[in-house]
Amino acid sequence: MTGSLITKNFQTTWWPEIYNIGGEEANRNFWQRHVACNHCPVHCMKYGVVREGKYKGLIAEGPEYETGGLLGSNLGMTDFGSMMALIEAADAYGFDAISLGGSLAFATECIEKGVLAASDLDGINLKWGDGDTYLEMIKKIAHQEGKAGKLLAKGAAAMAKEIGKGSEAWAVTTKGKEIAAHDPRGDKGRGYSYAMGTCGGDHHEGSSPGGLVLLSLFNSLVMCSFVGLTHTKEIPDSHVAMLNPLCGWDMTGDELMAVPKRTLTLERCFQVREGISAKDDVLAKRFTSEKLPEGPKKGSIWTDEDQKKMHESVYGLLGWDSKGVPTEKTLEGYGLDFMIDDIKEARKQYNL
Repeated sequence: MTGSLITKNFQTTWWPEIYNIGGEEANRNFWQRHVACNHCPVHCMKYGVVREGKYKGLIAEGPEYETGGLLGSNLGMTDFGSMMALIEAADAYGFDAISLGGSLAFATECIEKGVLAASDLDGINLKWGDGDTYLEMIKKIAHQEGKAGKLLAKGAAAMAKEIGKGSEAWAVTTKGKEIAAHDPRGDKGRGYSYAMGTCGGDHHEGSSPGGLVLLSLFNSLVMCSFVGLTHTKEIPDSHVAMLNPLCGWDMTGDELMAVPKRTLTLERCFQVREGISAKDDVLAKRFTSEKLPEGPKKGSIWTDEDQKKMHESVYGLLGWDSKGVPTEKTLEGYGLDFMIDDIKEARKQYNL
């Protein structure tokens, strides 16, 4: 057990009710078939039918770990059918389930702590585990209807700035984006993906310095990471052996692995130009100021040493300085000379 299951807006990672809404329950009473991309042996997608309760007969896809985490345990859900209704609503309205679940959980904690009231949300009183109320709120967000819909549509970071009253302390975001379903106090490798990934808050950008590079490589190749991560010891030789005859290249392993580093560095140049630097490569305050109160990783917290190690290892691997800015030598080495002037200007503008 990693002790990283997000629960009630990351207030804890201990949720015994997971037995009723997790994979075991889906396997017992929901899943009907496994679905895969063309010729893929993984079959990571699951289809099922809710067999009892209010949503009996609902045909749905999932739950995946992220959708079930953000719209399940993160909202204190205990009923599987109600959780699946929330997941299906998110899909139907075109929402990112991670940001949606993070925003709903943040608003719920704001009500719980008394900095928001139902009167601020068109009379809607969000409560942990109340699937019907969350479903009503999802509809309002989709249409930006009323005060509630307009406020929650802004996302947790913007909501916290508007609400104030100390709510910034439990707006669980990185680079303005809601965090995925792994608490980095219990799964510290995940902190690298959240804080150091280009997007911020993303669970799928790599759980180590080398992992960041590998996931960038898979993205460049339009390759499934579930498959790619099963044979990392063979990389880069395995990929060079496929790419060279296919493309008529004579690429070496070192040349292949320089591609994702170049990609990450070019993405970083864009960020630096827009004012992002080491100050933004950090986790939410909750992770650095509140120890896990219970569960298998009780007492765990993201420490200053964790932060220092993360910055030094990632920046060192990619050739960025201590402020998270690619050096001129690195830019020249990756053939990114055209970014040098922009980086120099950004250093002056943002005191980097």
